[in-house]
Amino acid sequence: MRFTAEQCSQLKFPVGCPVWFNLGDVGVKEASTSHPKRGVVQSALWHNNKIFYEVTHADKSSSSIVTEEVEDDKLGFGATCPITILPDNVDADADPLEGEIVLCTPSTTNPNTFVYTAMIFLDGKSKVGYESGIGEKRVVYRKVDESIVDNSSSAASGPVCKGKGAITIDDTSEATSSPKQYDNSSLMRTNNGSYDDKEGEVIEEPRRSLPPPSIMYNDSHTKREKDETKSSAQNVPSKLVILVPLWLQKDRTSQRSLFFHLIGANGCNTKRIEHETRCKVRIVRSGDTEEAPFIPMKIHIEAMNAPKALRDLKTARQIIQSLVLEYVGNDGCRGRLLYEIAKHCWGTHRPNQSTSRAINDFNPFFNSGQHVFMSMVELPFVCEEGRKIFHAAHSVLMKASLERIQATGCFVQVAQNGFSIPTELCDPYVFVYGKTYRCVDRAVDVIKNVIRSHQKKCSCTY
Repeated sequence: MRFTAEQCSQLKFPVGCPVWFNLGDVGVKEASTSHPKRGVVQSALWHNNKIFYEVTHADKSSSSIVTEEVEDDKLGFGATCPITILPDNVDADADPLEGEIVLCTPSTTNPNTFVYTAMIFLDGKSKVGYESGIGEKRVVYRKVDESIVDNSSSAASGPVCKGKGAITIDDTSEATSSPKQYDNSSLMRTNNGSYDDKEGEVIEEPRRSLPPPSIMYNDSHTKREKDETKSSAQNVPSKLVILVPLWLQKDRTSQRSLFFHLIGANGCNTKRIEHETRCKVRIVRSGDTEEAPFIPMKIHIEAMNAPKALRDLKTARQIIQSLVLEYVGNDGCRGRLLYEIAKHCWGTHRPNQSTSRAINDFNPFFNSGQHVFMSMVELPFVCEEGRKIFHAAHSVLMKASLERIQATGCFVQVAQNGFSIPTELCDPYVFVYGKTYRCVDRAVDVIKNVIRSHQKKCSCTY
């Protein structure tokens, strides 16, 4: 029996909760021969008198996204999961503490239980502390209230229609058949949910959380979009090409896996785009045989309703972005992936005046749906024994650097193994986001100056 969405929200691990599993035999000191897995809960079901969770995670061996059923007592809260820490029996009158998970390990004393290390928010999230050895009975999932506007100035660092449009898949094969600190605060906004664009901000940009495939976009759009569509319908191109980053399609196997994830079972995803955007979609990729040349995947979108082409192409792009983000799961490449796709697509989300090539979209690391301006900065590296060793991440996260970035009104997150947002699918990078593209431009300049200062003492390449 599968739980309903309302029932899932009452479980220990609700839908969307980041989790760890496959951590070894709980209660046994010897290390497990299998690798720990990090994923996201998609649903829950009941059979054999037990609760099982369907968890989606990235399978490194096959470079694909897979879903496994995991028993309730085999799951632990994953890194960055928002939690509430209850007081222990000794100090039962103390107030609960809010925080986020840093580490989960099997208990060596109590069988079938976990212990956690967590980052705890202090003084209204302006400071943080760390606590280890927290028993799992003291940890409960904390739902983030997306309606609360937090104007905290602390810097973040570390580590989400109808119509008939023909949809075709252009497949060249003949196949017929996937130190840690950060800030969870929303950015400042006005009471009516709109922004003043005098300082490079966006007006009435719709804010959506990352939509699962089951949630459909509707026909509503803002007054600004209506005016733009009406005044410039004759000048708006009706076609859009989405370039899939090469690091996400490193070989035929990974490209094929992504291809079938995009079209969905029996073409459900492409049919969804057809129904909701009145657009025709054509995906070009390599053939499956070794004799065929390897062709980087491109997604061609053509709007079939010219007066509303701007809106329809934008919606189609956002749906495809959400599908690709769903494919990579909780990997730290999410920020880079969204930015690189949106950066190469024309549209009102790209301010032409931005010196950092900032784009406007929802923050892929948070579920608030808050739209922000974002950019990214590559990290310098040296080559040792045929692999890249990346530098300067710690320099960016130094207190003095963070204070200069904070002064611009922006936040940063470093996506790199060993930090709060590890990534296995792409090179490490610095993710920058803020309320205006001008403040993002200033923050990017600060980070690049930090990197240049680092390079004066190092031989790394940038």
